[in-house]
Amino acid sequence: SENCENTRQGNLFIADDKGFVCSREFVDYKTNCCDRDKMIKNNKVERFSCKDCVSNSSCCSSLEYCVSCCLAPQNVEYLYSIIKANELQKIILEKVNKRFEICLAICRTSSRSIKHNQYLNAGYKFCIKT
Repeated sequence: SENCENTRQGNLFIADDKGFVCSREFVDYKTNCCDRDKMIKNNKVERFSCKDCVSNSSCCSSLEYCVSCCLAPQNVEYLYSIIKANELQKIILEKVNKRFEICLAICRTSSRSIKHNQYLNAGYKFCIKT
């Protein structure tokens, strides 16, 4: 079976590098992936989910949903455009070579969520679009 990287720090949920979001009870700790079988059995399958994100700003209230949403196929072009964007981002993103790591970095550090040192959308501080 395959291994995953995941977001690790969430108290309730994690997102894995396949784009799945699951509660901690559904994490397979041998592989670090969300356990698809358990998720299906419990009718809790969520992949590429943007459900706690504000669509117009792509800002989410949790890191896990931000990463899952960021990994969605419709965001691939956007990720490539960021990688080509400016020099500072390029330097940062060259150090991370996988889409999961890029999404993790973007969701943690998007400048869109902060203006004048204040969060714009209270509670929605993990943003995909910079």
